[in-house]
Amino acid sequence: MNKGNLLEDEKKYSITVSDNKLIHRLVIKDCKLQDKGIYSVVAGTSSCSAWLVVEDPGVQFICGLSDVSAIIGEAAVLTCKLSSEDYEGAWFRDGKKLSTDDNFILTKDGAIHKLALRRCKEVHSGKYRFEADGRKTEAVISIKDPPRLDLDDLNDFTKPVTVKVGQNAIFKVPFLGQEPIKIQWYREGQELLDDANIKIEKSVNHSRLLLSRCQRKDTGEIKIKLKNEHGFTEAISQLIVLGK
Repeated sequence: MNKGNLLEDEKKYSITVSDNKLIHRLVIKDCKLQDKGIYSVVAGTSSCSAWLVVEDPGVQFICGLSDVSAIIGEAAVLTCKLSSEDYEGAWFRDGKKLSTDDNFILTKDGAIHKLALRRCKEVHSGKYRFEADGRKTEAVISIKDPPRLDLDDLNDFTKPVTVKVGQNAIFKVPFLGQEPIKIQWYREGQELLDDANIKIEKSVNHSRLLLSRCQRKDTGEIKIKLKNEHGFTEAISQLIVLGK
C-alpha cells in the first residue's frame, strides 16, 4: 500500500510471497520521483511501514565531447548528448561563454547539442566546454594549417607543359600553409636540385621550376611536394618535349 492506495502485481510492481508465507516482498520498477513516500504492508491486525526515498541524479552525459582536429578555412563540429531533452545548457571557449554569431552556430536537437565553427581560424584553437545542470564535458579543437593548393591553381598545374627540344619549360605553383614549408620538386621520381639546367625558386607562398634547354629524355612526370608540421600535399604534371 502506498499513500492509501492498494498496490497490485503489475508492470510497475512485483509482489512476491515466500512458500512459508512469512516473507512478503515488493519490488518497485523504474523508480521515479513520484514513487517516493511511505509504503505499508498489512497482515491481519499487524502492519509495517517504510519510507522510499527517490533521489534525482539530474542530467547525465550519454555522449561527451571529443577532441577535434580541423583545417584552417574549413568547418568543425563538436557534439554531445544528454540523458534528457529538458536541458538547454551553455557552451564556453577557454572559459568565455559563447553564443551564435558570425563564427559559431549553437544548436539543440532534442538531447543532442552541437557547436559548429563556420570557417576555422587559428584563433579558434582552444578548450571548449559544454555545461548543463552543473555537469560538464570538455574537448580541444586544434586548428591545423597544412600546405594546400587552390583548386584552380591545381587544375592549371596539372595541365601538361609541351615544349620543343632546346626550349625552356616552366612549372609554377602558388600555395597556402603555415611556415616553414619544405618544397621539393621531382622528375620521374628523382628529386631535382639546382644546377646548370635546373633552377628552383622558392618563396613563402609559391614555387617555380625552370628547366632549361630541354631534351627528349626530359619528358616525363613532374611533381611538387609541400610539407610542414601539419601535413603535406603533392601535385603532379607532365613535361612533353617534342622534336629530334
